[in-house]
Amino acid sequence: MKITAKQLSLPQVKVDCAVVYLPKGKTAIENHIREIGKSLRAIISPLLQNGDFTGAFGQTIPIYNTAINKIGKVIIIGYGTAEENSIEEIRRLLGKTVNALQKTRATSAVLLNLPKVQEQVQWREYGMALAEGAFLAAYSFKDYIKKAPNDDAAPPLKELIILSKKNNHIPLSKGIKIGTILAEGSNHARTLLHTPANKLRPVELEKAARAIAHESGLKIKVFKQKDLIEKKFGGILAVNKGSTEQARFIILEYTPTVKNVKTICLIGKGITFDSGGISLKPSSKMWEMKYDMGGAAAVLGALYSLGKLKPSIRIIGLIPTTENMPDGNALKPGDVITAFNKKTIEVLNTDAEGRLILADALGYATRYKPDAVIDAATLTGACVVALGHEAAAVLGNSPALIEQIIGAAAYCGEKVWPLPLWKTHKKRMKSTIANISNISDDRAAGTITAGAFLHEFVDEQYPWAHLDIAGTAWIPRSTDYLEKGPTGFGARLMAQLVLNFKSVPKNKKILQLSD
Repeated sequence: MKITAKQLSLPQVKVDCAVVYLPKGKTAIENHIREIGKSLRAIISPLLQNGDFTGAFGQTIPIYNTAINKIGKVIIIGYGTAEENSIEEIRRLLGKTVNALQKTRATSAVLLNLPKVQEQVQWREYGMALAEGAFLAAYSFKDYIKKAPNDDAAPPLKELIILSKKNNHIPLSKGIKIGTILAEGSNHARTLLHTPANKLRPVELEKAARAIAHESGLKIKVFKQKDLIEKKFGGILAVNKGSTEQARFIILEYTPTVKNVKTICLIGKGITFDSGGISLKPSSKMWEMKYDMGGAAAVLGALYSLGKLKPSIRIIGLIPTTENMPDGNALKPGDVITAFNKKTIEVLNTDAEGRLILADALGYATRYKPDAVIDAATLTGACVVALGHEAAAVLGNSPALIEQIIGAAAYCGEKVWPLPLWKTHKKRMKSTIANISNISDDRAAGTITAGAFLHEFVDEQYPWAHLDIAGTAWIPRSTDYLEKGPTGFGARLMAQLVLNFKSVPKNKKILQLSD
């Protein structure tokens, strides 16, 4: 599918379908339909008079055999009141539009009378939201479904056209291009998450990373098993002990052509399947643990987009990846391991494994002398209990960095909610025989204590934030522009953070944890 802004009039457009957006309320609709042409007014007026169409947000009415400018179908979609018309509502509206077009079997459409949004929203942002909503809604994963000979599935939607004007054509077109690339990054992540664990082991994740690096112009380096042993990545190797599949540590790098730029490290947890290890998970819904590489998928999606958008920031992607499986050689509860930064960990629960591989990655990030580090991980079930599937948790050692993440989340529609990180949480991670244990002394505040564990492996010289995406990496029911299942959450958020990044103070007083 492609989305284009064209400086054309309606009679010049050749498409299957016209989508007409109208506001809520009879008077508001009547004011709008005066401006959209006699033929369209003839179709819409009876619906209005009969009360069949009110303009409520998302209300959709398809009309067939219209023969308006040789366009056979018209879809009327309500966009509610002016107060509803935020950038996120534009994404939702485009999601509803794509779903409606697919039901009518249209392959191309022109979008007419798109709603205005708040004055502070630029046309570039508007174009981004249009493209994101459309491409995220159009995505589907059918790789393992064999089509029947008489399959009558709807044809793919190939083109959406927006009629632009001289004053908005260039910024609108630029926004559409950026939004398309950001949505493609999320969709790459969704495909990785959909892929079953027998088809996406660490070696296949490495291949996917190499393909993304090639397409987006990134450098890639991969530490294999012997490298991990030589460099003493103790967390990754410990989790990997129960698996027959070798672990990997994937390093992606984007370096801009300009010099003296900031460096941001993006770290993604890449557990391609999490059985829980010896601390075995219940069998119910264990299949969902193929999604436990959601952080890795998000980082790969973000790097895909950023490599194409080419910001003036150096970006390092670090992805530790392994399976977590039980066998006779597996990591055992009570074992003590040594992480990359030489700190020792008493492993009291082998199902708290994601933090062990992230500990190595956080320690390794130090060598890049980063201006900010963000890790993303499907880390705790406690986060799903706390925030559901609607928002990710964010916590860290830098309020200024967290504030930027919250801003980027609001910008792209991927919600986050800040949680505290206090010294008292770290005290609950004490071990009597090692520097730290991998679980706390009780089940309370599980998301925060996991963050407190990770903080032990963060160099205080750099600002760091942790995103727990356990509840948002996949969703149990569809939204207006995301079908149920993997969402690619974090790919657009991290990319947007990098695009908007401002310097964060490296001040120990600011970074110090509260009592």
